[in-house]
Amino acid sequence: RSTDRQRSALLLRLIASRPVRGLVGRRGPTAHTLELSCWIHAMNPSPDLCNRALRKGSHEALISLEEHFRTLERMKSSASAPARKDINHDFPLRGFALCDDCGSPFTACWSKGCRRYYPHCLCDTRSCCSSRKSISRERIEGEFEDMLRSLEPDQRVFDLFREVFQGAWGQKSANVRTEKARIKRKAGDLKRKRPV
Repeated sequence: RSTDRQRSALLLRLIASRPVRGLVGRRGPTAHTLELSCWIHAMNPSPDLCNRALRKGSHEALISLEEHFRTLERMKSSASAPARKDINHDFPLRGFALCDDCGSPFTACWSKGCRRYYPHCLCDTRSCCSSRKSISRERIEGEFEDMLRSLEPDQRVFDLFREVFQGAWGQKSANVRTEKARIKRKAGDLKRKRPV
């Protein structure tokens, strides 16, 4: 309880633009309102404490108070894993192809055989019944190619696309022609107005 009161008093002093003793600022012996956001972030106050300490501003809020606290919570939480850096041309479907049994994305690796390495994809979920069962890369990529071929549009879609594209191209070229004529007129007007 006392720490909440102390934090509330610190926040009120910061907002009132008075120096806060005990907190060392970047530019001097005390902290000022210029460093308010740094100190609030460093203290990481609870939402109810901020509701008591912060006053309503005279301007329209850019974000809501709830959004602010969601952002603070997200900043406090551990970071999510970054995208893999080793995605390369060896396994283009890694992460996109899903396991039929559990629905999680396949991982991929090179398995060492007797004389060479073989590319395989596998499910890495421990609770899955297909866990760690390898499927050759050629089989998965072949089935993916078959699926893409089955999704090939028919001739009517191509005709419709050609018609829409030609209409858009004609509209764009007409716009370019009118813009070109406008620029030529403007250049002619400027030449006539130019003193000799």
